[in-house]
Amino acid sequence: MLVDMMATMACLDQEKRVARIREGLEDKRVAEPEWKPAGKGRNQAKWDKVAGLLKRNGNTVEEIAKIADVGIATVYRIKRELTL
Repeated sequence: MLVDMMATMACLDQEKRVARIREGLEDKRVAEPEWKPAGKGRNQAKWDKVAGLLKRNGNTVEEIAKIADVGIATVYRIKRELTL
């Protein structure tokens, strides 16, 4: 009987703990806006520079990235968006 009572108490404690954790997570989601990493916005000056260099077709992607001071992946992303 004592073991049954201890098992019941442990089960109730576990349910309370889970409920408190869920409430805390819900409160945190409501309190904090969705996280967005810093620096992920579009830098229009660099975007325009890369777009202008791509339209000339005289440089390779690596050269454009070096001239515009951006990554190679950024040049490919801008190139893909310009062709869409």
